[in-house]
Amino acid sequence: MNQTMSVIKKRFPDLFRKLESVEPMPCSWSNGPKPTLVFHNTSPAGQCPVHLTSQVKPKSEAITQSTLLPNDAKSAWLYGTGLGELQRHVLKRPTIKAATVIMNMRVAKSVFLASFQADWLAHPRSHLVDGSEITTSYGPFAVSPMDLYLADKSCWALRDRLNAILNSKFNEELALSRATEQLHNIDENRRRFSDSVVYNPVTAPDERPTFVIGAGPTLVKYLPLIKNCQPRVRVVAVSTALRSLASAGIIPDVVISIDFSSTVVSHFADIDMQYLKNTLLVYDPVVNPGVIANWTGPRVCAVTGPNHALWAAGSVIHSCVDFSVKSGTKEITLIGADFCYVAGMSHAKMAPELEDMSIHKWLPTVVDGLGREVQSANALCQFARYLEDYIGKHPEVRFTKLGKEGVPLKGAAWIDGD
Repeated sequence: MNQTMSVIKKRFPDLFRKLESVEPMPCSWSNGPKPTLVFHNTSPAGQCPVHLTSQVKPKSEAITQSTLLPNDAKSAWLYGTGLGELQRHVLKRPTIKAATVIMNMRVAKSVFLASFQADWLAHPRSHLVDGSEITTSYGPFAVSPMDLYLADKSCWALRDRLNAILNSKFNEELALSRATEQLHNIDENRRRFSDSVVYNPVTAPDERPTFVIGAGPTLVKYLPLIKNCQPRVRVVAVSTALRSLASAGIIPDVVISIDFSSTVVSHFADIDMQYLKNTLLVYDPVVNPGVIANWTGPRVCAVTGPNHALWAAGSVIHSCVDFSVKSGTKEITLIGADFCYVAGMSHAKMAPELEDMSIHKWLPTVVDGLGREVQSANALCQFARYLEDYIGKHPEVRFTKLGKEGVPLKGAAWIDGD
């Protein structure tokens, strides 16, 4: 037993037993100027070797990551071990207590067997935690980025929540960069506001069971079921799903569109607007003017966002769910809300933004409802977690989900629609 494992056995006996019970993940040392561990066959395609840390300036990388921690922080959560540089740098602060969270027990075992980590593990202000036992993200925190990528499936929910926080500043800056175009859209749409109703929760009351329709790949499979059930349910759809629905002769009761970019106009392409003359369009005032200009049916204007008239945390599916709940339904079935790339595809067939994602190697992995590992995207993972949080806040509504080729959602029971 090496010195690192001896320290773990002495200070963290429960974690030592867990480490003893797993095989180390296959890895080797790189040949860079600052050698690092390279893990093999870790992507869904099994093609991408993963370098755990920088091969050039690992200490500088650790210093950069540590800037996420406030200067006056008394405690810190460090997600992932890396090769210990982040822990060593943080523990130089004279009073801080640092909890290192293992994101993958096999990766951690490889690190502890192949490199010297006994110094920071033995530090009296250092603690070691099993990430699979954490149900939320604790902070303030810093991360070893590739430990998140290598996270075990038991830590994927934690990984997604950490990535959401890490990406929040980028998303805020991205939103600011789009402000000019959004303001332009509002000005263009302003003259059409006069014949739109401003949304409030009693605008479109409807307590019927509701099908909320996303544009995920599994949607096509359930088009016949939607059509057969429609007389008994309300259909609320994202605009991306319109062409798929139209191909099956399904007229949604409500369509929601919130995208400011010109791409959203393609959602309505090749569709006879008379087909939708009795469908309610719910739109954000920043939506591309082409959407409203061509709409012949009733319209409702609603500002969307985390704390606005209709809730949205990055995805229009959120607004569809919130609209349905605020309309009074007590039962929502999610269809085409996959949050992953089913069979490598981004959207349902006929969706205007359909793309083959199987050619991309560096995508996060999730587990679908059939227990298989499939590719997704950080944004999709985050949208799913936000929706889980929303579902948890609405126990008065029964949520179910169709399409086990998609990812499961906590709080939404699977139903068999085959």
